[in-house]
Amino acid sequence: MAHSSSQLLSDDLLYLIFANVGAIPMSIGTFSQIDIQKMAPLNFSQVCRSWRTTVSLHPTLWTTIHIKYAHYGELKDGANAPAISNFLGKWLQRSPYTLIECHLDLYGYEFTPDFDSLLSLLLSEWCRWKNIDVRCHPRRMRTNDRDPIIFRCSPTLKSIRLEMGGIFNSQHNIPVFLDLAPCTTLVTSQLRGLNTSTAVKWLIHDSPSLPTLRELRLSTDLGCDILAVFSACPKITSLFVTVLGEPQTGEIQSRSIILPRLTSLEIRSSHDLHTSHLLNSISCPSLQKLSLNESGIVTTLQGIRGIASLLSRSNVNRLLCELEIRYYVPMSRIKPDLHRENTSLMMDMLRNLSGLKKLKLSGFIVNDDIVKFLTIRPDLSRGDAGAVCPLAKEMEFTFTNVKREIIGAMIASRWEAGKKLRSVALNRVEFPDFADEDERVRSCSEEGLILSKC
Repeated sequence: MAHSSSQLLSDDLLYLIFANVGAIPMSIGTFSQIDIQKMAPLNFSQVCRSWRTTVSLHPTLWTTIHIKYAHYGELKDGANAPAISNFLGKWLQRSPYTLIECHLDLYGYEFTPDFDSLLSLLLSEWCRWKNIDVRCHPRRMRTNDRDPIIFRCSPTLKSIRLEMGGIFNSQHNIPVFLDLAPCTTLVTSQLRGLNTSTAVKWLIHDSPSLPTLRELRLSTDLGCDILAVFSACPKITSLFVTVLGEPQTGEIQSRSIILPRLTSLEIRSSHDLHTSHLLNSISCPSLQKLSLNESGIVTTLQGIRGIASLLSRSNVNRLLCELEIRYYVPMSRIKPDLHRENTSLMMDMLRNLSGLKKLKLSGFIVNDDIVKFLTIRPDLSRGDAGAVCPLAKEMEFTFTNVKREIIGAMIASRWEAGKKLRSVALNRVEFPDFADEDERVRSCSEEGLILSKC
């Protein structure tokens, strides 16, 4: 009776049942070993009888792929069965005219032949990509005589993320390229997000066009024309740039561009000359969030100067809501004259940020003078006139040499001035029991101020 009843179900109803019971985005991983022949009958066997009909009528069942392939053993001839590649090939054949969302994670000691076959299969379907996310991190790899892997954009592509390269050594990087040469307005008409790691080299022949791009996350050694890339993204709203390597002669360019819609900018750099180059190359009249993470070499505070120049040039001192500046540089490497210059630069910059709501500072740039500068004087406790960053609601200070009583006085003064300050995060090593040791801060905490450790 059940069998005959199921025969009466329409394909549309079978599709709804199948979609809710078994047709979730399929994930294949090498950690699990499944013998399909030994699997028990599924509880929706009556639905599965219409598998072919359902799939042919509703090909969107086959558009989301997530494969995690990890191989941590020594390679032997014939040791890697092409099961996943064969399965993926069949999967793609089921929906030859539909778009693909693919998430591919490849991990292992070496770049195995299976990795190659999976990437080759995906690259052969590049015209069908909708969203592509590929992460490949071999721990060691022989790159001699290896053909490069080339990714291209397509008119259907909405987002692309490529994280390629060795985990421990850049020498393990796979020769991977993102070809932007054919990036005309038509080709990239759907592209919204682009994220590439340092190992992915960009091929730019003519002026690329990325007119709909909203988010760009780029890791680079500045080997490509970075300003040409920025110029190709007139509608970008979020930009994250990681710069590695040493500055090279002839790298600094005098031209600059305007990013009119950019609201969020984050830069991570290993040298302050890199930071200065990027900050002095753009103007961002809509900027609301700015983050700088500096590690490595600090020579002449070019990063701090670049931030101040960018804010002034973009005329966003009142618009900026979030400012984060972190320097992961030992105090011993900073010369005394740089400390004095930093204090002057930071004070001049903070004085103008009347709309700032979140302030996060880390490293040598935070000192007693800066914290005192942020302290609201008693004669201003009933108003915001003359206060520095009067609207600040969240503050964070880490890896500083600030005296406890000074930072305690600053926190208490801002809370007592009208309770606009809602939360403060301090380094757990520097201030392990700060709330208990400072009476004024403890009183603020009891009244509602949130104190946390980071």
